[in-house]
Amino acid sequence: MKHVIITIKGFQSIGDEKDKESFELVTDGEYEHRGDTAELSYIESELTGLAGLKTTFFVEPGRVILSRGSGTQGDMIFSLGKKHHFLYETGHGSILMGLDTHDIKHNLTPEGGTLEIHYTLDFDNMFLSRNSFRISVR
Repeated sequence: MKHVIITIKGFQSIGDEKDKESFELVTDGEYEHRGDTAELSYIESELTGLAGLKTTFFVEPGRVILSRGSGTQGDMIFSLGKKHHFLYETGHGSILMGLDTHDIKHNLTPEGGTLEIHYTLDFDNMFLSRNSFRISVR
C-alpha cells in the first residue's frame, strides 16, 4: 500500500435537486492497485462522526464494497443491477437499509485516479435519498 491523498465529494438529495446537500473530505490514506482491482483506505476523523474508524473501499470489476471497521454486516455493496441491504448503525441501534446502485465509473491506475458512484437508499422499501460520491486518489 502506498501513501496517498484522498478527496471525497459526496452529494445527497431527498426531494428535488434544490434540496441537494454536499460535503467534501480531504484526508491521508493508503492505496493499492492490483490488476483489475484496487483498495483504498483512510481513518475517519471527528468531522465525520466516526473518529478512529478505518474505512476501506474494495474496487472490483462491476462492484465496489465500502467497509467500515472489522465487521461485515455494515458493508455497503455497490453492484449494478443488484439491490443490497446493510445494517446502518445509529446511536440507538441498527436499522436495515436498502441500496440500489445506478452507476459506477472509475479510472483507477497504479498511480491513482477517480471513482464515482451514484445510488439510492431506502428504508423498508420506502425511498430515502439519491446519493453520489466522487473519490479522487493522488
